Amino acid sequence: DLRLAMDVRTRWLDKDHNIPVKVSVEVHEGRALLTGVVQDEKMRADAVGEAWKVAGIKQVLNEIEIAPSSGFVDFSRDAWITTQIKSKFAFDEKIMAVNFHVQTINGAVYLLGIARSADEHRRVVDTCRSIGYVRRVVDHIRVKQAAGGRS
Repeated sequence: DLRLAMDVRTRWLDKDHNIPVKVSVEVHEGRALLTGVVQDEKMRADAVGEAWKVAGIKQVLNEIEIAPSSGFVDFSRDAWITTQIKSKFAFDEKIMAVNFHVQTINGAVYLLGIARSADEHRRVVDTCRSIGYVRRVVDHIRVKQAAGGRS
């Protein structure tokens, strides 16, 4: 997954050096989550298109927003939100923090990963919603399938 993310970033650099400045990628089991804020549809389309070209990418989750650049206050608040969430995950014995990627953009929290159970999934989402200044939670978490059962 780390190699796939690096391959996506390399394609972005080759296409337009501004894409990796504005857009982030996190890959988990071949699922690429793209987040960020760009100024126009062309840059968003280029970022998504280049991600799909990487061999091994099974799904592209396009969460790139089109809006004017956000300021330092927004960036700082987003970083604070992400830090709060990661801290709560780390200290919650019922959440396997390493299984989840958290990204906050303009108050929207994006989640990617695999929960060991429906209860863990609920705890992760509820934890995010409990943090101040979170506008919404975008959930791309899969629940691990139990042996012999369905998720």
